Amino acid sequence: MITRNFSWAEMQASATARRKGFDNTIPASLRPNMINLCTNVLQPIRDAYGKPIIVGSGYRCPKLNKAVGGVSNSQHMTASAADIHSLSDRLSDNRELWDIIITLANAGRIHCRQIIWEYGTLTGPDWIHIAINDAIHSHRENQILTIER
Repeated sequence: MITRNFSWAEMQASATARRKGFDNTIPASLRPNMINLCTNVLQPIRDAYGKPIIVGSGYRCPKLNKAVGGVSNSQHMTASAADIHSLSDRLSDNRELWDIIITLANAGRIHCRQIIWEYGTLTGPDWIHIAINDAIHSHRENQILTIER
């Protein structure tokens, strides 16, 4: 386990990687990024939310990132990002999760590079992208964006 509620297995799990035979194990050099993400961002969000959070995408090796159509500079490849949603994945629950994340960020209780409501509608996200600063991506804090279809 990385934290009480987040495991190494879930942070590197990928059906696409399994299907294509990619080794999506987080390299030792990137593990500190994932520990930081889980300890200082995801676990505080989980604690404040009080319900399970599903990680739809955590670490992605470069081959996996390309296979899923990730951007070439994706922070998933540096183990510094996760796409999350509520257990129910209902819009109302995802909205509640989003509101908690924004409240925590605005209060300075979590520090993120980016918080993105991705591919959603005005009533809720398909997922929430959370990224932290790392050695490559270190020039932003709490950039809050929405990306709609």
